[in-house]
Amino acid sequence: MRKYIDLRITAISDEDLKDFLIALRKIQYCGDIGTNRLLPIRIDGDGSGHIDVEIHKSKLNSPKLKNLRDLINLDEEKLKRVNDGDDFDTQYIGE
Repeated sequence: MRKYIDLRITAISDEDLKDFLIALRKIQYCGDIGTNRLLPIRIDGDGSGHIDVEIHKSKLNSPKLKNLRDLINLDEEKLKRVNDGDDFDTQYIGE
């Protein structure tokens, strides 16, 4: 049985939403054709897009949307290095 998550993605503009969806579609495409590829994503970080991801938790005993920040904690030490200019570690998907 396939697993799923219902997401709500919000942003200031349609263009920002489209860019986000394009990245997801590229991930899906790699799975469709069964290939392993690097997908670099550049984040300008100026906050203009205000992209936010929430997870609908109705299947988790709560009908409310839960912000992704509250569900997935990132490693604080790695975040400090990113804040100092390092890139994120490679995030493997589908392994």
